[in-house]
Amino acid sequence: LTMLLLGVLLWLSFNIKFLSPIAHAVREFSLSDMYYQIDWDSDRPMEYSSDVVIVDITKLRDRGAIANVIEMVKDCSPKAIGVDVIFEKKNCDEAADALLIEAVDRSGAVFVKKLTDYRNGTFTGQIQSFFVSDSIKEGFINAVGDMSTKCVREFRLMATLNNTPQHSFVSRLAEEYDSTAAVKDKARNYRINYRR
Repeated sequence: LTMLLLGVLLWLSFNIKFLSPIAHAVREFSLSDMYYQIDWDSDRPMEYSSDVVIVDITKLRDRGAIANVIEMVKDCSPKAIGVDVIFEKKNCDEAADALLIEAVDRSGAVFVKKLTDYRNGTFTGQIQSFFVSDSIKEGFINAVGDMSTKCVREFRLMATLNNTPQHSFVSRLAEEYDSTAAVKDKARNYRINYRR
């Protein structure tokens, strides 16, 4: 009965103009969404690990304080540290920038970058932190897709920048955690399990 009703609504939404928002919502529907919602509602406790720590700077703005957070995380000796922020430009506070660069050098953390300007199967530009050098590890954080959908369901481990292979943030962290853990097919898309 539900499927019949859904089918009728789908048919109506494509054939009646004022119902077009329903067509848009149904177009983005995926059975994996239902699976993860059911799995999410289960009574299993969430799993946590201190082996990989991702530093997400949402409220902290002072770069000196961010440097202290990176140092504190490093002192806890996780197997991998990821920093989920791009410092595009130098700050007017040069002392805070110097503290940040020192913390970055000592931490061995993986930083994020964003690949830009996708043309003919490869990206041609990137946005990265101002202090990046050959010794700094980076990984891209681009969402997979053409940016026409509202829900990100998949991720990719590799992409190309000017036809040069680039690692994703996730794959860089995995390699830091365990250098022997090689993913065989890095070119395909993987489903995101939002439960874990």
